[in-house]
Amino acid sequence: MLPSQLLAALDGAAWCQALARSMLVAQVTDSSAEALQKPLVLAERRLYLRRYWTYERRIATALRRRLAQPDAPPEDLPQRLNALFGPANSAPDAIIDWQKLACALATRRAFSIITGGPGTGKTTTVVRLLALLQAPAVQRGQPLRIRLAAPTGKAAARLTESISQQVQSLDVSAEVRQKIPSEVTTVHRLLGSRPSTRHFRHHAGNLLPLDVLVVDEASMIDLEMMANLLDALPPHARMVLLGDKDQLASVEAGAVLGDLCRDAEDGFYSPQTQAWLEAVSGEDLSKGALREGDAQQHPLAQQVVMLRHSRRFGQGSGIGQLARLVNQ
Repeated sequence: MLPSQLLAALDGAAWCQALARSMLVAQVTDSSAEALQKPLVLAERRLYLRRYWTYERRIATALRRRLAQPDAPPEDLPQRLNALFGPANSAPDAIIDWQKLACALATRRAFSIITGGPGTGKTTTVVRLLALLQAPAVQRGQPLRIRLAAPTGKAAARLTESISQQVQSLDVSAEVRQKIPSEVTTVHRLLGSRPSTRHFRHHAGNLLPLDVLVVDEASMIDLEMMANLLDALPPHARMVLLGDKDQLASVEAGAVLGDLCRDAEDGFYSPQTQAWLEAVSGEDLSKGALREGDAQQHPLAQQVVMLRHSRRFGQGSGIGQLARLVNQ
């Protein structure tokens, strides 16, 4: 029998039943001491190495907790958004300012994602977001401790240069500009890597001293590193992931950003989220051809924004059409 014929004849249900009988496999619902010693975990039709199952659970628990924490955006958020982005364009053919919407959403919860392809303005957006968050904190006399990180030294150097240039052009006070950091570190250095061990200096028992963490090129963050980052974040801290969900997947196991942004293109904002966004930004989301979620839509979908308009090439250009077809 050819391998292709053998694979075609396989019955997934039979495989799962056989795995469930194995002494090496624990059912996901079994939390007994004996089950916790088994190296594999069967979750419905998914088979995990226990270590990766644990990472996934840690990430899910941390995100669920952060998404359940409502934040209080500044009362003058519409005015602050208009100062950074300008008032909404009410012309019928005007495009939605997704950068403005991304900044608005990031003020609502302790976790948010800004994704988009090359040239869509991810760095520009995050610089304005930092100004949006820092300005009221500076006015209160309690500036935020902001840290910027990236997976690699090259990505960190590139973001450092880009942010340094853009901060100087912000229409904010000099004091606010001074409190927006331009230095970007690697994720390993941020957490405090230790030689000859998988453990870091910062963890759940020794939290990072920060209020806001922005991680660029987040598509390169693997499952283990994302779990470690979330473990080390203080409960009050805000985390913003920045990256292209269709590019630069992690080398190690786990396409975390891609999985979290699975529905980014469709939107799936609840009616409450859409109404709030339109109220604070002045933008008309009906132009976006989004798929509307219901009132019970998953909280994660409410905190993901996809930047859709590239400044480097148009959607109708050859490279724009090719990129769209590849991603589909």
